[in-house]
Amino acid sequence: MNNEKKNKRNVYICQVCEHEVAKWTGKCSSCEQWNSLIHKSEYHNKITKDDIALYCAKSHKESELRYLTTSHKMNKFLGGGIVKGSLYLLTGEPGVGKSTFMLSLIDWLPDKKVLYISGEETKDQISSRIKRCSIKHENLYIYHETNWRNIENAFRKVQPDFIIIDSIQTLRSSDENNRTGSITELKDCSDKLIEYVKKENIPCMATGHVNKEGTLAGPKLLEHMVDVVFKLQRGEERDNIVLSAIKNRHGNVSDEVEFSMTENGLDISSDEHKDIEYTFSHGEVLCPLMVKNKVEIVEVKSLVIENFSGNIKRIAEGIEHKRFMLLIAIIEKYCDISFRNYDIYLSVDKLKSRSNKLDLAVISSILSSYYKKNNEELALFCGEVDLSGKVKKIKIESELENKIKNIFMNKLICNSLENDMNEVPRERITRIEQIAEFFK
Repeated sequence: MNNEKKNKRNVYICQVCEHEVAKWTGKCSSCEQWNSLIHKSEYHNKITKDDIALYCAKSHKESELRYLTTSHKMNKFLGGGIVKGSLYLLTGEPGVGKSTFMLSLIDWLPDKKVLYISGEETKDQISSRIKRCSIKHENLYIYHETNWRNIENAFRKVQPDFIIIDSIQTLRSSDENNRTGSITELKDCSDKLIEYVKKENIPCMATGHVNKEGTLAGPKLLEHMVDVVFKLQRGEERDNIVLSAIKNRHGNVSDEVEFSMTENGLDISSDEHKDIEYTFSHGEVLCPLMVKNKVEIVEVKSLVIENFSGNIKRIAEGIEHKRFMLLIAIIEKYCDISFRNYDIYLSVDKLKSRSNKLDLAVISSILSSYYKKNNEELALFCGEVDLSGKVKKIKIESELENKIKNIFMNKLICNSLENDMNEVPRERITRIEQIAEFFK
């Protein structure tokens, strides 16, 4: 009896911030949330040998652990596909397109039996949305329900390969004393859902509401419980939305994927195989960069004009002014040029850049405008330039390499690469070590 008491430790845990206290209070002393403390008994239970599985690297193939969608771009974002036995949580502002994304995801899994649980829309409303989005999935089951016991019975009856729940805040347990959407109710239903998907090895994706601060509504503990948390938000262009990862146990949280919102739902393939063409005038060059974990081809434009008034101007947009002035000084030093009687205007599209990989493109743009020479080779410029005028080696990310491959360019001008590029032929890469080599 005494040993049992020693192995038993009673604590109270805040469901919002996970702060632990030894005694229950009405208000959490850490996050100051009311009625968020719950009692939890921790037992150091004995385990048997059957509870432990021996890890074997050859026991499972990666293809057996994941569902591949019909979109290569989506598979890459997911880290190789949808992992079985995982709970995915999709958050976003109201009206951003969470439900539409769910239907599109179903369409990308044409050979899977899908059960769509909706607590917000009726069967007729979902059916209308399916028709509008031109979803042609032949093994899709729709169920409008919020009671967990009935939902669990539907799981057993349908035996789905993939489950969608819209939304997790609408679920309610059999305890009538708990209010739907409350912290206690949300945690209780989430526990049961996670237990089911882990036990049956079925992937599930659920939508989650956000609060006025834009974060996931409900306890912070919920984000720790699930395997993946995605966020859907509007892109820079009017009809675009961007899917990014806040937490991802099965992939990279730095990745994101962009969709086009059309009358028929989401279009993810619009830019997967599309070649991009550019035309140039004096002072216009391009630089491939990763901007906020997104692949961008950044346009750099310069205008260099004579000014004999003595009041010369140095104006730059999209780049730090100190860096801009430093690059002008490097050009004057190593290209034997004096800008004493010239105004220089520079514009970098799409970003306020802190990446020094933009240096080579800025220098090329300024020299192109000064010499009145076009970028006739249709080249991309990428590389950091030091105070000696030397161009440093660069590393090209795989996502950036794929973008470079699909652009109608003859060359990538940089110093030697730190990594091999499998997608871009070596003959398309021109090496430059010193900026004095420009226009020679």
